[in-house]
Amino acid sequence: KVGKKGSSASDQSSPFAYRLDAQGVGWLTLQSKPTNSLTVEMLRGINRCLRDRIAAADLKVLVIHSGLRKVFSSATPVPDSDADAHENFLVEFHETLRLLRSFDQPTIALVQDGCFGSGWELVLACDLVVASDRASFSFPEIKRGVFPPAGTVLLPTRCGSQLALDLILTGRIIKAKQALQSGLVARVLNYSKFRQQSRSLLNEFSQNSMSSMRFAKRSLREGLEQTDEDGLHNAESIYLESLIKTPDATEGIQAWLEKRPPKWDY
Repeated sequence: KVGKKGSSASDQSSPFAYRLDAQGVGWLTLQSKPTNSLTVEMLRGINRCLRDRIAAADLKVLVIHSGLRKVFSSATPVPDSDADAHENFLVEFHETLRLLRSFDQPTIALVQDGCFGSGWELVLACDLVVASDRASFSFPEIKRGVFPPAGTVLLPTRCGSQLALDLILTGRIIKAKQALQSGLVARVLNYSKFRQQSRSLLNEFSQNSMSSMRFAKRSLREGLEQTDEDGLHNAESIYLESLIKTPDATEGIQAWLEKRPPKWDY
């Protein structure tokens, strides 16, 4: 659902909504009940929305946030271990990440609550992450016999290989305070004042020169992130051609669906 400038897109039946406010801030709101789990259909709609706004002259900052209480986005439900189902999801999802990373405007994720799995990958594709002091992050995929392909590429560039391996190989949760100390979030705001304080932060961006922000972002990105695309393709290839064909991938997903502890082969 796409709203016009200065208006509110309030169709709660849509899994997401977009509106551009009077300050030039574009709000992409995830509102897929109950937990904002990303689906192929939802991602296709988001991708169409992002493509239409990459070159928008009146967009100064793009914000992704949750319209639901108590969750930013949960891990994506995978129906089975069929490689085609995984490939369909990854093709759409990785296109979402590429589109986000192609924006000249700053992209900001506002994370007030729990952010897990592909939801965290989505957040990592944004330029800045602003979290509340109650926010938490994790990649639980390893407990299901799989791993987060984009997470293996994006997470180490934010916090280094040691912490990235720790978080991906254990699936443990990292809280906002440690995420700030580790470089995974830019700022941590008070939960009860999150909307007010994040709005003040966004006003700082919207008051700056749009062209200057774009050039500054371009200069920084070209210097720091020249290998992410190759890494993303490599992670996708390993996931689809190797990982998803293993017995443990099948067992992990099946155990999750059956709500029982998995029995690993290795």
